[in-house]
Amino acid sequence: MHTTTRIICSIVILPLLSLAGEVKKIPQSEALELVTSRVQPEYPSVARQLNLTGIVEVDVVVGANGVVETATPISGSPVLTRPATDALKKWRFKPIQDNGVAAGFRTTIKLNFTK
Repeated sequence: MHTTTRIICSIVILPLLSLAGEVKKIPQSEALELVTSRVQPEYPSVARQLNLTGIVEVDVVVGANGVVETATPISGSPVLTRPATDALKKWRFKPIQDNGVAAGFRTTIKLNFTK
C-alpha cells in the first residue's frame, strides 16, 4: 500500500467507521456520573407474588444527544428484564466528549430488584 493510500484511508475511512456506530465503552461507574434523569423500574406484581428479587444486567447504548438508543438485557430473570429495559430507555445522560465533540457511548448497567 502506498503512503498516499494509507493517508487517505486514515483521513476518510477511519472517521466513517466511527460514524457507522462504533461507540466508546465506558464503565458503569463513569456512566452513572453522567445521568441527568433517572426512572426507577417498576417492580412487577408477579415478581412480588413470587418473592422474586435479583440483579438485571443491561447493555445500554447512549447517543450523542444523551438519549438511550438501545437497552438490551444481558442477564437476569425474564420477569425483571422488561421493566429494567423499559426504565433505562427513559434515562437521560450527558454525552461524553470525543476530541471536543459530543459523542455517544456504550455501558453495562446493573439494576437490583429488591422487595
